[in-house]
Amino acid sequence: MKPKKVQIMRALEVGNAWLFEAEKAVDIVQKYGKGGVCPSQPVIDKITFTDGLPEGSTKLLAWLKDWETKHPM
Repeated sequence: MKPKKVQIMRALEVGNAWLFEAEKAVDIVQKYGKGGVCPSQPVIDKITFTDGLPEGSTKLLAWLKDWETKHPM
């Protein structure tokens, strides 16, 4: 049985907005990441970057949203 969103939110102790943003990030990565519908090297490079300190999910999501806005399918 597939877990429901409310169960995921409770397990992670996050709210609806956080889960929505996480789903948005996954959607963008599935479209433009390696193996995606429309792979894009800048997106692939951004999500696979491992040098230096991680920038955090908020900045990554902002970058992904901005990139998608500037490069609509």
